[in-house]
Amino acid sequence: MDTNYYRLCERVAALIGAEKDNVIFTAPGAEANNVAVKGTALANRNKGKHVIVSAIENHSVLNSARFLERFLDFEVTFLPVDGYGLWMLNSIPSDASQRLQCSAW
Repeated sequence: MDTNYYRLCERVAALIGAEKDNVIFTAPGAEANNVAVKGTALANRNKGKHVIVSAIENHSVLNSARFLERFLDFEVTFLPVDGYGLWMLNSIPSDASQRLQCSAW
């Protein structure tokens, strides 16, 4: 990578109080969603393999969750919404907190 990229990562990290290795730049929003959902789930899989996403999320979020479910043996709850687009929280499994490690709303 270009040294300007690394300098930019260092500057942004300093501004937000993060480590430079935790700063990632993406081009489209779909790429950012993939990195966020899959990266968070995989980095924390030792805490549990249950992911909850809203059923009306962007396709990139839904597809990332489906990938985790299909290929990496994650449990995914696609949380339905009511006629107003509000989450139907009663659809969350009662024991989800013991396995949950990632949610996207």
